[in-house]
Amino acid sequence: MRIRMPCTKCSARYVDEMPLVELRDDGLYDLTCSSGHRTTVWLQNHKFELLFDSGGLALLDSHSGEAVSSIAAALERFMEFYVRIVTLKHLLGQEPLGEIIKRFSQGQHEPLEETWKRVSKQSERQLRAFLFIYLLENGKPPPFIDECNVQSSGKQNKAFRNAVIHEGYTPTKEQVMEYGEQVFQFIRTILAALRATSDQTIQAYSVQRQPQSEPTATQFIPTMISTLSSDGPPSFERGLEWLHALRIRVYS
Repeated sequence: MRIRMPCTKCSARYVDEMPLVELRDDGLYDLTCSSGHRTTVWLQNHKFELLFDSGGLALLDSHSGEAVSSIAAALERFMEFYVRIVTLKHLLGQEPLGEIIKRFSQGQHEPLEETWKRVSKQSERQLRAFLFIYLLENGKPPPFIDECNVQSSGKQNKAFRNAVIHEGYTPTKEQVMEYGEQVFQFIRTILAALRATSDQTIQAYSVQRQPQSEPTATQFIPTMISTLSSDGPPSFERGLEWLHALRIRVYS
């Protein structure tokens, strides 16, 4: 997936004048616009936001298998995001934003980093961590995605994902739409509740993620599911329509 980055030193008259860059894992981009201006931009979006859009774009381009893979990856990274935010809220408290950022800079988030390393390569352990963190935070189990009924050769949802990713199964558009809707509503619902109870921690975590090599500019692109706003599309289907209209200005 490629994204368009506007130059911070000049105003491009046309979308095509914006530098087009490959998505990077670290979110840090060195840009040179058509006028020769060089800028280092840090993209502030969290991984799950971009991965979910990547899945939507793949489906719009009729790449159903890639769509399922990206949506499934977005779900996993969202669960990691949830574990981090809730754990940090309890480690750092509900102090003013400035105090939370200060405690971040003093390394009081390190216990989380050390603990996460023990599960970072094992998705099943990450899932278990999410389940129990959610239970402790909310007093009830999450409306987990395994309860959904996406069918693949008579199999349930988890087998559907595995069939696509590990067995080479080619899903229909209807199956991807159903899977995408379930993941979309799962993330959107839990994220809205998380913003309501942990907004200061989300903001502090977002600031703390900034690379040590300080960029000259930051950017946050609109995505179907956003940590900044709950005013996005209400469904996966509407999200695809929204993404289709947006892609010419943001994506390639």
